[in-house]
Amino acid sequence: MPGTNSGNSKCIMIVDDELPILGLFELTLRRPGFTVVTADSAKSALQLLDSCKPDLFIVDMIMPDMDGLELCQQIRSRSDTSTKPILLISARHDPATVDRALAAGADDFMWKLTPQFKLMRTVQMLLEHNAGNGAH
Repeated sequence: MPGTNSGNSKCIMIVDDELPILGLFELTLRRPGFTVVTADSAKSALQLLDSCKPDLFIVDMIMPDMDGLELCQQIRSRSDTSTKPILLISARHDPATVDRALAAGADDFMWKLTPQFKLMRTVQMLLEHNAGNGAH
């Protein structure tokens, strides 16, 4: 498939308006060999989808132009990304926030400051689960 690396490298899109978080997640995910595409806004992420087909999305819930919940719904509404796993992240971590994330179509939710090893474990689990399901 064009645009994907050979081997087991998966492409992950990270969408967050906080550049330090974006950089930390990018570094964490590049280290084990993932291809990482970053966007600092939901609108930028949607534009990137014209040329990039990520295997997984990590999306911040609170962004200025369009929040992560709406972006999640937009990703789900596209035929080319409707079944791709989405991990919503937020600085808030309470039951209502988690419920809102899952109701918007996210596969999982994570507190933004979760340790890197847990982020990696969650990403691997979501990718393996999606690969096991094939095209729903």
